[in-house]
Amino acid sequence: MGFGRAKCIFNNTYYMNATIMEDNLIKCDSPPLPEAAKTNLNNGKYTPWFNVSITFNGRDNALAPFHFTYYVDP
Repeated sequence: MGFGRAKCIFNNTYYMNATIMEDNLIKCDSPPLPEAAKTNLNNGKYTPWFNVSITFNGRDNALAPFHFTYYVDP
């Protein structure tokens, strides 16, 4: 367990830090939301999302069974 042993990969583009919290729980840092997407998100036009995968060695990865989605704070 711990920080730096895994990376979360968003859309096969952004490699972000991850922390292994428990045997079946990983906490991922999220990539920054581009400015154009912020405007559309705040106007309710669409909700940006990313495919997420996890790697433990920087080469092999496993696709997560969900998408990461940004949202506007209520």
